[in-house]
Amino acid sequence: MANFDGQLEQTEQRFSRLCRAYGRSAVIPEASVNFSANMWEAIEARRSSRLFGMVAKLVTTSALAATILFGTLPTSKAPAVEPEYLTLYIDHSQAPVQTEIFSSILDAEDSK
Repeated sequence: MANFDGQLEQTEQRFSRLCRAYGRSAVIPEASVNFSANMWEAIEARRSSRLFGMVAKLVTTSALAATILFGTLPTSKAPAVEPEYLTLYIDHSQAPVQTEIFSSILDAEDSK
């Protein structure tokens, strides 16, 4: 138990020294009217100079442009079979034809 207490005391002393060293090295800005504005300028200056930020903006802009482009393209419909072609196929077919199937298709096309 004595060993544990000694380690705890050493850890606390090291932590206290670390906090004091940080306090001495940290620059404490003066509170002024422009404190917030200056702070945001510094943050924005660091943020805008990073390569990752520029790449992220480029990828986001590209994705938005692709979404708009593909969203505005018209959708293509499946080509419809023209009744004239179907009639020619029935007339010139060599195989026995089930005319009731083709006639129902033609009737459906005529009713449109």
